[in-house]
Amino acid sequence: MAKHFADFDIWRHEWFAAMPPADKLAWFYITQNCSLAGIWEIQLRKYEYDVGQPLHVKEFLAHVNGEAELVQGELIHHNKRVELLPGGRHLWVVKYCLFHYPVTRDCPQGLSVNQRAHNNVFIELRKWKLLDRVMAMYKAAGATATEDVSLAPDIQEQAKKVVEYLNERTGAKFRPTDSILRPICGRLGEGYTLADCQKVIDYKAEEWLKDKDMAQYLRPLTLFSAQKFAGYLAAASRAQHASADPDRHKKGFFHDTKQGETTK
Repeated sequence: MAKHFADFDIWRHEWFAAMPPADKLAWFYITQNCSLAGIWEIQLRKYEYDVGQPLHVKEFLAHVNGEAELVQGELIHHNKRVELLPGGRHLWVVKYCLFHYPVTRDCPQGLSVNQRAHNNVFIELRKWKLLDRVMAMYKAAGATATEDVSLAPDIQEQAKKVVEYLNERTGAKFRPTDSILRPICGRLGEGYTLADCQKVIDYKAEEWLKDKDMAQYLRPLTLFSAQKFAGYLAAASRAQHASADPDRHKKGFFHDTKQGETTK
C-alpha cells in the first residue's frame, strides 16, 4: 500500500480552518486514500461505510476551493485545491505531487523521470493529461532542471512497441535507435497513447502503401512529427467513425476505396 505524508501545518491555514468539520474529514480521507499522483476514485458507499457519514461532493468542492469569481459567465476558483476530473468519477488533489515530491537541494527536479519510484506517477498523470500542468507547477516552484519527460522508461518501452507495430504493418525494418524513437517518445510524452500511434500507422499505411511516391514517408520522422501527428490522428478517427463495417480492422479503414484513390 502506498504511503502518504501528512501536512501538520494544514491546521494553520485559514481556508482549512473555515471548512465545516465534515469537509475537514473528507480532506484527510481523500489525501490519505488517493493515488501517488493525488487522484482518488469517488466511492460514495465505501466512504460512508468508512467514515460513518455521506460525502457531498459538490459541497466539499465549494468549501475546499473557496469563493469563486464570475469571469465571462464562468465561475473561476483562483485557489483550486481539489478538482473533479473529466467523467465525474475521480477527484484530483491539485498540488499533491508538489507536497509529496518537493523541490529540494538533493532533488532539484522534484518529480523526476530518473527516479524509478516516480514512474507510476508519470504514467497516471499522462493518462489524465495532467502532466503539463504539474510540470508547470514545478517550474513555478523553482525546479532548477526541467526534465524531458519523454525520456521516462515507460515511454521508451511504449515507443519500442510502436516501432514493432510499424514494422509489422508496413514491412519496414526500423530499429529502436535514438533517432527513430525520439519523435515517437515526443508524442507519447505529450499524452498520446500507444493506441493513438497505432491508429495513425493503420490510417497512413492504408493510404500510402500502394503509392510508391508516398510509401517512403511511412517512417517515424513523418508519422510522429510534432506538426503533423495531431492532424493525422484526427483524420484517422474521422475515418474510423465513418466506417460502419464491423470487419474494418481486418480490411483496413479504406477497404472500399477504389485502387489508386487516396483520402485528403
